Amino acid sequence: MNEEDYILEMCSSKASWQVIPKNVEAVNLAEVASKITAAGWKLRIETKFCYIFEGKAKLTLYPSGKLLIKTETSEMAKEIAKLHTTEWVMMEITTHLISRLESNEVVVFPTSTQPGLACLPTKEGLDSLFKVKSRDASKPVSLGVAALDDVRQLVKVPEHAQEFLDSFTPGSITLLMDAINEQDQRLGGKMMAIRILSHPLAKKLAECVGPITATSANLAGTPVSSNLFLAAESLGLPKNAVLVGECEGGPPSTLVQLGLSSTSSATVMREGVVPTKDVMAWRSRER
Repeated sequence: MNEEDYILEMCSSKASWQVIPKNVEAVNLAEVASKITAAGWKLRIETKFCYIFEGKAKLTLYPSGKLLIKTETSEMAKEIAKLHTTEWVMMEITTHLISRLESNEVVVFPTSTQPGLACLPTKEGLDSLFKVKSRDASKPVSLGVAALDDVRQLVKVPEHAQEFLDSFTPGSITLLMDAINEQDQRLGGKMMAIRILSHPLAKKLAECVGPITATSANLAGTPVSSNLFLAAESLGLPKNAVLVGECEGGPPSTLVQLGLSSTSSATVMREGVVPTKDVMAWRSRER
């Protein structure tokens, strides 16, 4: 999470602050508490209503995920707010979502464009995803990864692929590349579409579990909501199947097929957030 994903308010006493993570309705107090104590705080009071910690600032954690920070300095409050929303709360949520993925279920997650729908690229995971989306098995889905190196065992990566990706906004391009070994047809068979995820939470999820599907979170043939929870609802998924974050919305990534050598062409297979003319302009610069 960044500062747009939580509210940090000074309390009326002016000696404490409250952090309210956005889109987090409840947390497991014990699991979040274990991360706070691992960060150096001591748990002093434990009730079903709140946990109270002592450390460089006194903390009170509530079941809603709200954290009360007793400090007069905004710098300290911001530092702890960042820890709370990027490590303590989000790590607890991500652990649950990893369990869903490992059970071959699907997860709605934020990307730099539209909400994505993730499963592990196993037969059972793909079965679940295609059923949830009502998607025709003849229409393959893309894979999302944290870095290009994560797919070198799956696809033949062109020598200029990273340079090409670096020429555009992170996360805005999906590359269509030759598979080293033929894959499930729902992943493209002999060719696979790979997206390097740029949203920090999406990258974090992929770093934890490896490649995940990066198809849009919608029923086949219907518009995609930019709101993660509405996207999940449209698919009949519960709120706990959502990795909470923000999507910018707008068009999907642009799908580009790259040849293996630096002199090969770049062909736009589907125009998205990056216009075809911009891809053609890159080709002109390279030549």
